[in-house]
Amino acid sequence: MSKFKDLIDYLTKENIPFKLIEGDIQLTLKIVSNKGKRTSFDLIISEVNNQLKVTERANILPKFCPNRHINPDGSFCLGILDHWIVEKWIKTLREFLQAQLFCNDHKKWSKNYKQWSHGDAARYQLYVEELLKTINLKDLGLNLNSLQLFNVESRLFEENYFHIYHKDKLIFMGTEKKIHCKRQSCICTPNGRRKHVTLGKCSKKCAEIILKILINEELRKKEEVVFWNTFKESTLKCCRTMEKCELNA
Repeated sequence: MSKFKDLIDYLTKENIPFKLIEGDIQLTLKIVSNKGKRTSFDLIISEVNNQLKVTERANILPKFCPNRHINPDGSFCLGILDHWIVEKWIKTLREFLQAQLFCNDHKKWSKNYKQWSHGDAARYQLYVEELLKTINLKDLGLNLNSLQLFNVESRLFEENYFHIYHKDKLIFMGTEKKIHCKRQSCICTPNGRRKHVTLGKCSKKCAEIILKILINEELRKKEEVVFWNTFKESTLKCCRTMEKCELNA
């Protein structure tokens, strides 16, 4: 079943009023801001390559704003759904519109609503988030900000060779395919434990997972730069509705 047909069935079942005009869904959603103000969004939902494309008709929102996740054609960038569930999609759309009302009032994105990276960077973000579910950095006394990845030149390896630091302390090294010095203690070895868990025998594969996280986080950051450079080189202008915008940098 197509997502478009799935959405029509859901709206019909939930008795949510909508119209089908020239093959598109016209729908009005009433959204309440954090200040209690109710705003009606007149939306047009169309199907493009089995993906739902949403735009609004009343010009409540800017025509284009990367920081507000509004594409150059006025469509909404709702992020990545790992599994299609129509109820989850509607919930995401409502939260997106609530975040837009917050932007209207405060000129910044609310921390209460998830924000995806831009363009292809979002896919790296999704992968990093999936990896983070397999390891509890907090229990290891780590966080993404305390970890550093350095690409070190080495004549011994044709591929990239990495040193990984935690607060200026080297915790392990290796390539994308293999962790080296496997006899040294893994970061998950409890303090005071006489017999340490080695990198090679760690059943949790902490080093491998941490390395994948850091590599993909670096790739995410690079794709963010590519995304913004693309718009900086275009004729598109900042909408001036946000406090900070890379288009003005």
